[in-house]
Amino acid sequence: MKCVMTHDADTNSIVCKMSGQLHKSDLPQYCSGLAALLKEYNCTQVLQDFTEVDLKLPIMDLYEVPEFIRKTRSEEGLTHCTKRAIVFARDAEDWQFYENVAVNRGELVKTFTDIHEAKHWLTG
Repeated sequence: MKCVMTHDADTNSIVCKMSGQLHKSDLPQYCSGLAALLKEYNCTQVLQDFTEVDLKLPIMDLYEVPEFIRKTRSEEGLTHCTKRAIVFARDAEDWQFYENVAVNRGELVKTFTDIHEAKHWLTG
């Protein structure tokens, strides 16, 4: 997986552009890098562009991701909730499942297929 993370000063958010295959083994490095940027810029919003990602996570791994994110956030000393908009190239049933699990576990996350809708929700 390739990932480029940048800070958008206009919205004080972190923008993550990902491409390639996403595997469970990619998550620790991704989450730690994201947490570091959230702390550095004192951000609470993340736009995750997954439009070029080939999902390689089984449904049970998707079920565990919200807890992994919560744990990483805690270990990195982030006490605030992060609002995340995740954009996909098409509707993906697995990602809708992920959104439901994450929201049920207290995460503030929503999935989109339109990046402009995602930005509007994130900054609204």
